[in-house]
Amino acid sequence: MAGDITITECYMSDSSWLANLHLNLAKSNWEEWSFLLKVKTNRLGFSKWLKGTLPQPDPILHPKAHNIWETNDCSLCGFIFKHISKLDYNAVSHLPTSHLIFVELQQHYEKLGMHA
Repeated sequence: MAGDITITECYMSDSSWLANLHLNLAKSNWEEWSFLLKVKTNRLGFSKWLKGTLPQPDPILHPKAHNIWETNDCSLCGFIFKHISKLDYNAVSHLPTSHLIFVELQQHYEKLGMHA
């Protein structure tokens, strides 16, 4: 059918995430943390969510695809939240997508990281 959108439901898992890698400005570990997150999202099929290149399907025209898109984005958000500080969580938890969360963290850490 023309116009159908197919998105597969996926879940971010952290079995290969380094147990001691928690985003922390004091440790200046943005580069390592974001690199590992990018590798993991590429491997698990979440890179388009993280990059913001997969538009959210219209809930009226494509309700199933929209629901799956939101579920996948929530899974990635939850993964990110698990690996950041409570202070960072409080700064980004209001943002609606994993992409916006990642961008905000990136801007914060790159701005305050080496140049602060």
